[in-house]
Amino acid sequence: MKIKITATALLALIIVFMSQGLYGVSPKLIIIEGGTFIMGSDEAGEREQPAHTVTVSSFLMSESEVTQNMWNEVMDDNPSRLKGESLPVERITWMMAIEFCNGLSLKEGLEPFYIITDEGVQADWSKNGYRLPTEAEWEFAAKGGNKSQGLQFAGSDTIDEVAWHKENSRFKTHHVKEKKANELGLYDMSGNVYEWCWDWFGETYYADSPAQDPKGPETGERKILRGGCWYSEARNSVIAARVHADPNGQGANVGFRVCRNLP
Repeated sequence: MKIKITATALLALIIVFMSQGLYGVSPKLIIIEGGTFIMGSDEAGEREQPAHTVTVSSFLMSESEVTQNMWNEVMDDNPSRLKGESLPVERITWMMAIEFCNGLSLKEGLEPFYIITDEGVQADWSKNGYRLPTEAEWEFAAKGGNKSQGLQFAGSDTIDEVAWHKENSRFKTHHVKEKKANELGLYDMSGNVYEWCWDWFGETYYADSPAQDPKGPETGERKILRGGCWYSEARNSVIAARVHADPNGQGANVGFRVCRNLP
């Protein structure tokens, strides 16, 4: 009997194999099939306005935030305040996240995605290594991509089902994947720790951003963080909610997850 395997199914099997122990603690990657969605919200604050149509290409995203176990396999020092192998790594600056992405890429024999110089960081979108999500990719994935059910938080309209936040966290981070996943199988997109995105923050960028694969302003002073955290109000874990921060800042509520371009 012959068994037919589609190209998408074969790719999924390859990715699962690559992310299940071949390189120790490599993040498990989820295929995020590209699509079109409404980004932002006219019902939220000024940062989230205006709601606008965005199309993102297919990509890969780690199912959870980078854990301290993953971090320790690549980097020399764990900066986290609360230690634990399956806790999200925190107190991460934006540059530390960038350096981790390149380090993990080299460890797995991939092409580093970022070019780091004294002048700053440039992204080479032709490379196959690990990277941070763009803000548009993050929101599309958090909303459930093409499987979105239009939920307020990432996977539920009831925040306690999917997020660690100020009212239930006991003022600490929690092990990844303890809460319910969203429609795509992604965990902790709402709550636990804020997650760095690639994009600079721009006051008017939502009004002017390109409709296809926006990547944020060319320059800026503050980087985008998404998802809410263990000591933020529930409203900060709403999928559309945006915050921004000094990329050199370190907080016990800030971590990240990784992406890759789809091969």
